Amino acid sequence: MKLKGQPFKVGKRTLGKLYEVSGGRQVYLAHRKVGDIQHGSEKCIADAIRKGVAYWGVEESVVLTLRARGVAFIGVLVKETGDRFLARTSAFFEYGSAKMMTVRGRGMQRCVPLSAFTRRPGKIVKSR
Repeated sequence: MKLKGQPFKVGKRTLGKLYEVSGGRQVYLAHRKVGDIQHGSEKCIADAIRKGVAYWGVEESVVLTLRARGVAFIGVLVKETGDRFLARTSAFFEYGSAKMMTVRGRGMQRCVPLSAFTRRPGKIVKSR
């Protein structure tokens, strides 16, 4: 299934896309690589996932804008695999589970643990 969305830009930089799904609801998907998973002080992403300290992050300004627009879900589209991780917008504001982190090259982000996301598998994208 090929998704078509409207690019979501901040300045000249495209950070993701805004998609409309059934019922007129909107979903935002940030475009990320697997290596963009925040793993804190753990040496690798696999260790962080096992210990439950792995997070996906989305720029704070984007999350605040999306909440103001009434976007129901915020997620991540993994570039290498096409997997989609979806979480309710409210998960980015939950006390105790959502964290604020400064990520090099991306600025301040609201980060949510992988356990808050629902994973929708994609197909591995083969480069030609």
